[in-house]
Amino acid sequence: MVTVRFVTAIFVAFAVCIAPAGAERPIVDLHRLDAYFALFAGDSNVPWKPTTVRLDTYSSAPVAFSVYQVDPADVLTAGSNSRPRAVSTAGRRSVASFTFSPPGGYEFQSNEVDVQLGSREGFFVVEARRGDVGEQVWINRSRVGLLSKTTPSGLLLYGTDLGTGMPLARMRVQFVVNTTFSTMLTDGDGIVRWSRWPRPVFALAQWGDSYAFLSLFPQPPFPSAIVGIRTDSAVVHAGGVVRVVGFARTRQRGVLRAANGSVVVTLRSGSGTIAQRQTALDGAGAFETSFTVPENAPAGDYALLAQAAGGVGGATVHVDANAGDLSLDLGTACNGVCDYRQDVPLTVHASRGDTDVHVTVVRSPHVYSGDSNDDAPWATTPWLDETVHVDGAGNAAIAIPHPNDELASTYGVRAEAGGATADTRIVVPTAAHTVRVVVDRPEQSLGTPIDFDVYADELDGRPLRDRLARSRQFGSAAAPCARCRRPRPRQLRIAAARHESRHRFGGPRRKSGRRSAGSSGPASRDRNRRRPQRGGANLAGQRPLSGGRRRRRGSRSAGRAGPSARDARERIRRADEPRTHLGRSRGRAPARGERAG
Repeated sequence: MVTVRFVTAIFVAFAVCIAPAGAERPIVDLHRLDAYFALFAGDSNVPWKPTTVRLDTYSSAPVAFSVYQVDPADVLTAGSNSRPRAVSTAGRRSVASFTFSPPGGYEFQSNEVDVQLGSREGFFVVEARRGDVGEQVWINRSRVGLLSKTTPSGLLLYGTDLGTGMPLARMRVQFVVNTTFSTMLTDGDGIVRWSRWPRPVFALAQWGDSYAFLSLFPQPPFPSAIVGIRTDSAVVHAGGVVRVVGFARTRQRGVLRAANGSVVVTLRSGSGTIAQRQTALDGAGAFETSFTVPENAPAGDYALLAQAAGGVGGATVHVDANAGDLSLDLGTACNGVCDYRQDVPLTVHASRGDTDVHVTVVRSPHVYSGDSNDDAPWATTPWLDETVHVDGAGNAAIAIPHPNDELASTYGVRAEAGGATADTRIVVPTAAHTVRVVVDRPEQSLGTPIDFDVYADELDGRPLRDRLARSRQFGSAAAPCARCRRPRPRQLRIAAARHESRHRFGGPRRKSGRRSAGSSGPASRDRNRRRPQRGGANLAGQRPLSGGRRRRRGSRSAGRAGPSARDARERIRRADEPRTHLGRSRGRAPARGERAG
């Protein structure tokens, strides 16, 4: 019996030894993660800067890189949504080959890898490979810049050297028209024009080993007619009269001419028609009419639509509602323009006395003139929220507190009482003019000049003429002070331009991420008294008006290193000297690369 038990125990032990081992978690083959990686690259690079690609990996296994110089026509496909074609590297000779080992082990990580192209120019395909898994990206290292201006009747391309800024004459440009190529050369100004039909969908320019290419999008046709309409006031009371003026133009043989006949003007609230007028156009294609808003019209924004010669134009007007025999009115007691250093006296009038009126005020630290769009980057702050009681005559007075930042203000005021409403806008400037600075693009690059536009207008929206403009930049490009070593302002030289009340300047980019486009803060009133011809410098939020624009390209010298300390001191000493005269001459500013004739 003992012998049987002993033999049984031996068999059980032997069975346990030959059974497969088990565990709670299976052991992962970590090398399977080597097949998962991704490669990314920017579209274009200049040959005098290093070129890198981004490699995303999950393991630290080495990656073999190969760089091939190819023809762009083998990779690119015309169209904005088309994907580039992969290139077969069999039989091709690489211009650079190396191996990169990502650090960090088995974890996700991104690495910037230099593709080691030096100062080569051309169109390159970068291939990253791990075993049988490969990824490709293309890089265009070019010193050619290609700009386009397209219209329904044709297009214009301008080629420039990104290193010198000079136009590229006799540069070859290939257009893709349907399924064929059409080759043209740029003229002495680096410009090539296309006015034939059909239109090309793609353009490929070549200068030496550098390429540039553009997808040319279709353009909608010019409208056959244009109609404009404006109101004499942005706000009207229910029961009041809104006056309308406008014009109509028709296109005849590519030229806009005054329309004839009549125009139909409609006042609408939502989908409902409040009133409609048919008015004859005069010899200049202009018209005017008026509408009486119903006494019981609810508060809100109403639309005015004008239709003539197949064109449609529109404008909006805000209607303040009445509540039975109760109506409200707002105004200021300032004698002319309110003083920005004093509280603004606001007057509230109600058609019925002994009534409580709720008044709310918001403030924006800007002053604008002329037209303004709804997406203007303005900051508004609730400024006053108060309920006042009007006397027996229906009058009450409120003092809007003045700010202590010494900035110009635009106040939006709204009054409500028993269903009746009233709205108004109060502008409190710090000078007699408005100045606005607009940068050409929201993101800038280090080492390149900044282009920005300066708009100068009267407070009533008219372009400012016969004035002097001056701009100073504050940043690291300015020469430091000899004592405190702090950067000093750098005076930018401004040359005369053609148009009225607008200038374009060019200046160096600051090292930090903040934008520096010039001085646009409020000017001292004492300075305005000493030099009234220079005007103030309030921030303005208006759009540029036609006939009131000035333009200037920034010179390349603005992107070089700052002046010496001696030159900087001399420039600071002459900071108050006028630099530019805004002339009265009219005309179109030459486009980039276009000869000023």
